[in-house]
Amino acid sequence: MTASKQGILNRILGRTGVTTKLDYLQADSVLSPDVSADNYLINGGFDFNQRWVNSAQTVSGYSLDRWYAEITGTCSVYRISTSPPLSSVQYLLKWVTGSSSSAAFIQQAIEQKNVIPLRSKIVTLSGWIKNAGTAYSNSCFLRIWYSNSTDARASIITEIASLTISPATIWTKYSVSCIVPSDAIGLRVGLVNNISQASGVEIHMSNFMLNIGSIAAPFVRAGKTIGHELALCQRYFEKLSYSIEEILGANPDIYLIGCALNTAKAFFTERYKVTKRIEPSTIYYFDKVGAVGGSINAGGWNNGKTATTEKSDVDAITFSYDITGLGFSIYQCVIGNGAIAVDSEL
Repeated sequence: MTASKQGILNRILGRTGVTTKLDYLQADSVLSPDVSADNYLINGGFDFNQRWVNSAQTVSGYSLDRWYAEITGTCSVYRISTSPPLSSVQYLLKWVTGSSSSAAFIQQAIEQKNVIPLRSKIVTLSGWIKNAGTAYSNSCFLRIWYSNSTDARASIITEIASLTISPATIWTKYSVSCIVPSDAIGLRVGLVNNISQASGVEIHMSNFMLNIGSIAAPFVRAGKTIGHELALCQRYFEKLSYSIEEILGANPDIYLIGCALNTAKAFFTERYKVTKRIEPSTIYYFDKVGAVGGSINAGGWNNGKTATTEKSDVDAITFSYDITGLGFSIYQCVIGNGAIAVDSEL
């Protein structure tokens, strides 16, 4: 970052000086949604959970924003607000086993544009971990992997750092350092857990960082502020929700306005809050609070009618909707009961 841009960033974040009107006019070039700051792990404080809200995740897949949970056996992953180790955060990630031979592997991949500045540099991965349940069996591992060909999460498999941990029953900060290879394209970090855990094992994670240098720095969000952290998350995933409190036609609180071309088909366009990393995949849900609810095509949202993506890019989506038999007049159409999930994850 140039000295000029660093000065703008310092003033906007309240570090030094008085913020000027020009600073805010130039802010987009400094606080862009695809640039990490001192922490290269997005949502390291586990602030955001767009997919699951307050529900338990019990199958492998993306979990709290930017974090992927690889689940073995019977294991549930949550975001909770109970006793994080530092006052700077409100939430933590918890996984708990429901049967023997179960565990969760929590991991995050870093995309190429954020890996390039780390090449040939020493980096340190750190995080606070606590065993809050049944005694943990054997060890777990704090690890860093890299790839020189891709930043796709599942293909970043060459290990470059590992720390063996026996999780303590009190909050403990663990860290491991390494030099990022000069040809790195993708990085992945994670807490690898032994899958031979008994029922009732409960691991808490909080304040995860990947910073430049050989010493684990004090925790700071990748986006510095909560608002910018959310923008960083929404570059990879965003959930567009509409009211489920009242059915369509009964004055829903939040609705999407579209254009009915005839009595059978309507078109809707929704612009994303943040430009996506790549053109996203799209899933239509009938339930705004259930991340694993049925899709419109499965017959849930508004009388089981069908939504079809017509056009999608990194900034917006246009979809058509079957309104046959719903009684809409031409040019008048709203949707008020469902959600659209757009996914551009690694």
